[in-house]
Amino acid sequence: MKNKVNTKVVIIIVIIAVVVALAIFLSHQKKSNSYIYRGPSGTYEVYNTNEGGVDVSYIKIYVNTANSTIKVNVPLRFDPKSVENIPLDNVKDKVFKQLIYLTQSPSLPDLTDRGSIIASLEVSKITGMGIYRISTQTAITEPSATSKLPVVTCNDVNETVAVINFRFGEPSIKLENDCIIIQGNDKNSIIKAADKFIMHLFGVF
Repeated sequence: MKNKVNTKVVIIIVIIAVVVALAIFLSHQKKSNSYIYRGPSGTYEVYNTNEGGVDVSYIKIYVNTANSTIKVNVPLRFDPKSVENIPLDNVKDKVFKQLIYLTQSPSLPDLTDRGSIIASLEVSKITGMGIYRISTQTAITEPSATSKLPVVTCNDVNETVAVINFRFGEPSIKLENDCIIIQGNDKNSIIKAADKFIMHLFGVF
């Protein structure tokens, strides 16, 4: 009888030890994927993870609403450390208008292995569908027989219309005559440039 009791006690202790060890391991894993990034506007909590085989970086920001300040975890493809070296002009005051066009050459998706499409979606989910809720539309820079999108170029920038032009070139975010240019020369680099542009809107850069 004593042997049976002792065996049960040993089993319970082993189970508890395993559960505690697993909790410590998972906690350590979460901490190892998290860090604090110091930007010009303050500090930001960053958490890197993988969801469905896709690397995702969550950045915690605080958004001022009419009645309060709310916390938002913004999902991006890349984290601040991975985009630090991409040149950036201060373009923030050219974004917040009544209408934003995200435009690119019809050939750019092929040149970037569809990275420019992902980059455009990254921006639109923040400016249009997400936090800022500005009317945001996609466009192309020249007519195409395979697209019904409107033709919009940097020449269409005015007091109420912002244009963000995705281009093929050395990764950068720059300003040309009040038109915002987001550049990349492959799939990852143009998505990185788009993510840095988004972080710039939040004050991370």
